Amino acid sequence: MIGLDFMEKDTTVKEFMAKKGINYPVAIIEENMSTLYGEIEGIPTNFLIDPQGKIIKVFVGYVGKNDVEDYMMINLYQTVQRYIFLIIDYFNSIKG
Repeated sequence: MIGLDFMEKDTTVKEFMAKKGINYPVAIIEENMSTLYGEIEGIPTNFLIDPQGKIIKVFVGYVGKNDVEDYMMINLYQTVQRYIFLIIDYFNSIKG
């Protein structure tokens, strides 16, 4: 996870990160770079990006470690559940 901060001073960002316990990198970017990520609806905005560089979740407002972990666990559970149903359907189809 990488946080993006729009045009604040480095010291302000570091103080905020320390206060909120943010332990992931935060990049300070210029306003015109927001076009790369679409319209920013609020500050802060956090993007969860997969290994291929695809944005898979946008968190608007403060997001903590537990929020990200909860999101990932819910999606992992749903993915496993879909595969279980596919396996059950497969075995039911070959069972005849």
